[in-house]
Amino acid sequence: MGARPFTFFSCLHGCQRQPVIFPMAEIRTTFRDQTLFLHMGSPGTLDEALFVSAIEILNEAERDPDTLSLVLSDEGYFGSQPLPVGERSTQQRLDRWLEQFHAFLETLMTFPKPVVASLCGDLGELGLATACNCDGWVVTGHTRIRLRHIAMGRTPMGALSWHLSRMLPAPAVLRVLAGDAIEAAMLSQWGLCGRPVEREQRMEATLRVAATYNRLPPGALQATKTLLREEEGSAYHAALLQEARLLVRSL
Repeated sequence: MGARPFTFFSCLHGCQRQPVIFPMAEIRTTFRDQTLFLHMGSPGTLDEALFVSAIEILNEAERDPDTLSLVLSDEGYFGSQPLPVGERSTQQRLDRWLEQFHAFLETLMTFPKPVVASLCGDLGELGLATACNCDGWVVTGHTRIRLRHIAMGRTPMGALSWHLSRMLPAPAVLRVLAGDAIEAAMLSQWGLCGRPVEREQRMEATLRVAATYNRLPPGALQATKTLLREEEGSAYHAALLQEARLLVRSL
């Protein structure tokens, strides 16, 4: 057996808080101002290792009293296309990938502490499904939604249709799902994020958003998030499974 991946507690509770890199997954963690950053790279085709590591980090961050909020920072993850193009994967491999992807999304959805998505480029299906489970978005002028699944003959994944129908009016949902490029200014007008920031200001802007959450009484905030998510949980799970069934047929 290979070495067990380090947990981020070696970063939080050691003498020095150093970045932690998880082997076999494009993910790195840093800790600043009681906020844990997950710097998420692009996963390989049908590679579920990133989701396994991310779930482990989320579970430990939930238990850690020093971590008040979480940031998912885009290092290539949000615009990635992990499903195979031009070839048919084995059913077993695809099922395993979808199972871990759904487990990550549901862990993120039920995570009791605030989660901020820090975005700097395109959002594809994988990235948008992830960002929809975050409590706030920080975007740059280079951020845009660009879904390509319909042009490739695929149906949505990650309960995107469920999320978008709750977040946006019907005409906007159709624009997104049809693959229109939705620029950062439009995302701001739709109320999905604040005003876009310059790329070099993204880290500080993200820390400011996280700090607004960190100043709130943590017990009350976590209880509120739990109440908001509890009613949605079963419907969200059903939407994940339904979209997965349709996606498999369309590949």
